Amino acid sequence: MVYIHPRFHESQRVTLRNDSGDTHFDLPFTGQGFVHEIEEVHQCLRNSQWESEKHSHADSLALAELLDRIRETIGLTYPQE
Repeated sequence: MVYIHPRFHESQRVTLRNDSGDTHFDLPFTGQGFVHEIEEVHQCLRNSQWESEKHSHADSLALAELLDRIRETIGLTYPQE
C-alpha cells in the first residue's frame, strides 16, 4: 500500500507499506501548484517536442473523459453549461 501523507496535493512524505514494514520517502514540496507540469512543458519546448513522453496527448484526453464521466455520475454541473 502507498500512503500519501496529508495534504495529498502538497505532501512532502510518502510511505510504502508492505509485509516487510514501512518505508518512508521524503519528497520536498516545490512551488504552489503546477511546477512539475510547467518544468516538463519547458523541457519539451527546449527539445522541440510536441508531446511529453511522461504524459501523452492520449493520456490528457483519457483524463478529461474520466473527469467528465465522474462529473456526470455525481451530477456536477458548472454555471456555464
